[in-house]
Amino acid sequence: MSLKIDIKDSIRAYFEEDIEDGKNIYLSQFHSSKSLTKSRVEGLIEDHLNPDSYSIVHDFESEEISEKIQINEHPIIVSRINDEAILFTELPYGRWLIVHTSSLNKNYRNRISNLPKKCGWILDVWVQTEVIDDIYKKNSPEDSNVNIERRWDPYYIYERTSDIPDELRDYYNENIEEFVQQEIEFNLKTPQWMVDDALQEGVQKELLDKSEISKSKFTYKPGEGRAVRDGGVQAETPKSKVTVHQGGQVIHRTGEAEATFDLFEKLESNNDIYEEFQQAVPHREYIQHDSGIKELDRYSPGKVLKINFHEKQFNEEASITLSNLLTVGQSDAEIHGTVQIRNNLTFVSRTELSFDGSEFRVLFTEEGGNACLFIEPLAGEVTSLVYLFRKLKEKFDSRVRYSIVESMPDLEVE
Repeated sequence: MSLKIDIKDSIRAYFEEDIEDGKNIYLSQFHSSKSLTKSRVEGLIEDHLNPDSYSIVHDFESEEISEKIQINEHPIIVSRINDEAILFTELPYGRWLIVHTSSLNKNYRNRISNLPKKCGWILDVWVQTEVIDDIYKKNSPEDSNVNIERRWDPYYIYERTSDIPDELRDYYNENIEEFVQQEIEFNLKTPQWMVDDALQEGVQKELLDKSEISKSKFTYKPGEGRAVRDGGVQAETPKSKVTVHQGGQVIHRTGEAEATFDLFEKLESNNDIYEEFQQAVPHREYIQHDSGIKELDRYSPGKVLKINFHEKQFNEEASITLSNLLTVGQSDAEIHGTVQIRNNLTFVSRTELSFDGSEFRVLFTEEGGNACLFIEPLAGEVTSLVYLFRKLKEKFDSRVRYSIVESMPDLEVE
């Protein structure tokens, strides 16, 4: 998957001066439950950026076409706030890409970053730790510095809003410290070749295993096979200094913008979890009648996502934590639902996401003495399944093995 030519050309055209002047370029991805339209961009700007005034200078749906965009194969909308451009476009798997530079007022830049916290139909994208880790190890010069921020953010049970089953209430009261662990964050700056040794020497192994990369700043240099060629002579491979956020934002800081575009494409091609999870999501096709009414034309059932937490025992702590996470959520986990069946520690929940109304049937059970979840998507897109999986790793335990299985086992009620 690549950053399409017309998108890259549009970024170059609208931000040419800022790129030449060495401004930071922000490429921020967000999941959206709504498609890109001029009216939605206008609503987003008015409701969440709140400028005194703004203009739309390019709209792929209308005659407001800018001369700067010569190819119009993808939906692209460009607005201006105080004469600074903000480019909006769509990417696969229900994502919006919002591009701007550091010339844009910092207040507006912060409001764009905070959209997932303020706008109910927008979520952060998720770039897996393994993907970021692999890229800086393979594409950052060994003698260049790498700055890594890692975070462990376990689920915190709020007593006022939690739901503790009566039969587990005594355990909860006697072991409350297990349910109120606080977020831990740590930073490391070291030459690339020393990263692994420095982490292993300076961080407790369990914390290192549980934590995930939240942000990484490094020099990116594409592989030699991607070197720029001029007149048949191999030129020096371009490179750039970048910051990659787990939430999907790539910041070009210095160097060649082409190298940063290459990095963005590499993140896309390596982050294949969406394609894997697509197998579990039911597929529906609709036909639209002249009256405007949509009718279901074809339906293909999905499968089931199985998650094994191989370092977490099947016990009271796991049952209480997961049943609350799947039904109550948290301020940064937009999840809610109900426990439909409980049999001692085992339970079945009906879990929904506020983002797009996705629904899941979730079975918590035991396998080999460890905690295990089966997640059956009932309604929604693969985006929501990835989000739920991300929050389970982030809030419960990141040490998992997962697979797509044909069906969910039955829960036997005693």
